[in-house]
Amino acid sequence: MAGTVVERISAGRTLPLGLLPLVASLVFLGLVQSDWAAYVYLVLIGMASGLCATAGGAVWGAIRAMTLAIMVLSTAIAPVLLGFLLDFGMEVTTLSISMAVVVLMVSFLSSIPELGLHT
Repeated sequence: MAGTVVERISAGRTLPLGLLPLVASLVFLGLVQSDWAAYVYLVLIGMASGLCATAGGAVWGAIRAMTLAIMVLSTAIAPVLLGFLLDFGMEVTTLSISMAVVVLMVSFLSSIPELGLHT
């Protein structure tokens, strides 16, 4: 399904759109305190991963080694950083909504060149 979207609207436009299910999952995780919330969160994360992996391969093909190195570094740092924030008293709701805002800003900023909004 993600490949069809990439072919129809281009990889450059699909990548920012692929972050929207991630934003939705983080907002959902922050607002819904229930046992079944984890399943909805994981479905939305799966959608985001599928879209971003498919579009990312096309967009970042030339500099793939560098993007993979950054991804590995960020996955090593994120659990430590989030653990410290949780240990210092930040609530999961605040943390997930904050991360959703950051991802939404990144999605918007990455779509500027594709939408022709830059000067």
